[in-house]
Amino acid sequence: MSEQERKICPKCGERVLEGRCTNLKCNYGREKENGDVEKVNKEDTTKQENITSDEKHIPSLNLMCDDKIKSDNEVDVDIKGNRFEEKKEPEIVKRKIKDSVFTNLFKDKKYLLQLYQALHPEDTTATEADLEYITIENILVDALYNDLGFAVRDRLFILAEAQSTWSENIVIRAFLYLAKTYQNYFDNTKQSLFRPEKVKMPKAELYVIYTGDRKNVPKEISMAKSYFEGEKENFVDVKVKLFSSCDGDSIIHQYIIFTKVYDEQRKQYGRTEKAIRETIRICKDRNILKEYFESKEREVVDIMMTLYNEEQIMKTYKEDIERIARQAGLEEGILRGKEAGLEEGILKGKEEGILNTIEILLETGIDKEDIMEKVTKKYNITNESFKEYYKKAMGRVS
Repeated sequence: MSEQERKICPKCGERVLEGRCTNLKCNYGREKENGDVEKVNKEDTTKQENITSDEKHIPSLNLMCDDKIKSDNEVDVDIKGNRFEEKKEPEIVKRKIKDSVFTNLFKDKKYLLQLYQALHPEDTTATEADLEYITIENILVDALYNDLGFAVRDRLFILAEAQSTWSENIVIRAFLYLAKTYQNYFDNTKQSLFRPEKVKMPKAELYVIYTGDRKNVPKEISMAKSYFEGEKENFVDVKVKLFSSCDGDSIIHQYIIFTKVYDEQRKQYGRTEKAIRETIRICKDRNILKEYFESKEREVVDIMMTLYNEEQIMKTYKEDIERIARQAGLEEGILRGKEAGLEEGILKGKEEGILNTIEILLETGIDKEDIMEKVTKKYNITNESFKEYYKKAMGRVS
């Protein structure tokens, strides 16, 4: 590569490849692309389609809860209606779509009270006035925040999460959410943990509403059993209760059925407004969150369409940073190859590309398991090799 081709970014001083700065925090060379993305987002607002109740056969609720509802090689369409084959939709996108409806639903205290009554049917005197939101807000991009938290008469904390991907790490996240919630409570009530008197604190209950495809989901996860099993004594434990069944008519079960209906409609119509409106129509016909959808249909459509656009931007961003990482690694390998032999240089370049890819994906907040899946497949390496690269990458970014 000539010295002329190896340009330096005039904004940050980093290397420039193909007219774009390799520093992802610098927008040199990407100004036009960012403008194009905004233009695409505006063009992607689709016309509302007229839908009649007899346009499509409504699948039965038993089918909606069938574990075989999802195929691995389904034909999908993008937000413009173009058909394409996709291996698997990124779980982070599906989770955000469903859980945004989850948080929007329970922002209304009328539905929040229904949730509490589903969890505590024995409490027949609770009112909306007894409930206070204590959700950890997402003020910073990388800050700790949860889906829903509320207090009942200042004596009970309830933290609830909606998850479409399975991981026993749910219990660890719940533990961190609880710790942060208690910290906020002590700060707000001006209770010092260093004073002689014992502080007052509400008891807490942790719940996860699981909407994924995993079979045999346990009814409870214990941190002690999952992570410290075999130890003679466990002094720290957190337990999370899980809901995953469609059987029932509580607002929890209705939300789970909604996600199953959405999965089925997305398979038929892709990530389009029609899939969303068909989901809402079917749910209203089946008396699933009917009152909520009748009053907030336009808002729900806007939420989900916005997240479709965010998915498109994220997908383009991931492809871009992965390509830059590979190119940067190859360039590094070629430069080293001139000094120590082409073969060794290419190997070093591949290693550098893998490390760069891992570092960049870490910045996006993707879980380690998802990074391993992408990197092992792209670079054709084993899980054991990935663990070594991951360790090196973590050492470089820390």
